[in-house]
Amino acid sequence: MAREKDADSAATVTRILEAASELLETEPLERFSVRGVARVSRLSVGTIAYYFKNREELLEACLDDYHRRVAELAKHHMERVPAGESPERVLEDATREFFRFGRKHRTLVRLQLSRTALSGGLSAQRLQGEVAFHKQFMRVAEIGGRRLALDLQTVVFAGVRYACASSDELCALVGASDEAEAESAMALYLGRCARRLLTAPDPAEEQAP
Repeated sequence: MAREKDADSAATVTRILEAASELLETEPLERFSVRGVARVSRLSVGTIAYYFKNREELLEACLDDYHRRVAELAKHHMERVPAGESPERVLEDATREFFRFGRKHRTLVRLQLSRTALSGGLSAQRLQGEVAFHKQFMRVAEIGGRRLALDLQTVVFAGVRYACASSDELCALVGASDEAEAESAMALYLGRCARRLLTAPDPAEEQAP
């Protein structure tokens, strides 16, 4: 675990994580190293080692930072509902933004997926965060009586999977000629799927006498 931080060291840790994030956006995971982060951050390897014992601990900190930023995005969008925007529009916009965010940080998303697959699930802390988000959204949107949490998670899984796709795969899936066009088309599709979740009838309710 990273060392406790005062104001000065917090700034250093932020600088390290920003450099690590930049490196992960431009290089494959197997080339990620503490030395590379030191080069990008213009800090010494010893300084980084003071806060993060090794590459593995630094990667975990990057994942924690990624989940923190996702939570901030979720909070921003949920605050739009009490302000008067429709839950359908908010969920559609949020889904598109989460997908684009995942594409930008796809190396971290792939890392999280591989660790989730190996361990059989998210850590208790990260799972708690996802469940809390679903409950909060349903409460803010005043939605009840449906299995919306599972519907939302299904869209999340789809978005994560497509966020991890290679450029060639994404282009083939949507019939696009380049990555930018493919990402725009997929973001539009996922947003529409999310909107339909709030307007489609619940099968359990349809079968009720």
